[in-house]
Amino acid sequence: MQPELFVTHEPTIGQRVKAVREYRGMQQQKLAEIVGCTPTHLSDVERDQRGVSLELLQSLSVTLDVPMDYLMIDETHIAKSYLRDDILGELTEQMTPETLKKLITVAESLLGMQQDYEKRINLLELALDKK
Repeated sequence: MQPELFVTHEPTIGQRVKAVREYRGMQQQKLAEIVGCTPTHLSDVERDQRGVSLELLQSLSVTLDVPMDYLMIDETHIAKSYLRDDILGELTEQMTPETLKKLITVAESLLGMQQDYEKRINLLELALDKK
């Protein structure tokens, strides 16, 4: 199961660390061992119960193979850029041109469905506001 890398609000550093760690298939204890902190410390960071030092942030960035700004900056476009350039890039590099064309068709269809869904939600909200 792949965790969601984004939530509807701006994710925190801890949420981003956890999401990338889970995406990479790494257990909390193993990551803590590699970056030189205790599993409890890492758990606290991921749950936003403890701040993260610059040194730990750098170790997390290197170990998880993500830019430090991805972990630090509260801007969704950076996360989207990371997804597009890193994760999707890895997947699409392995695809044949024919498979890639099919993927694009499916993605366009999903985007259309999302836009239709959002329109319906907006209409429903307007109708409820009128009552």
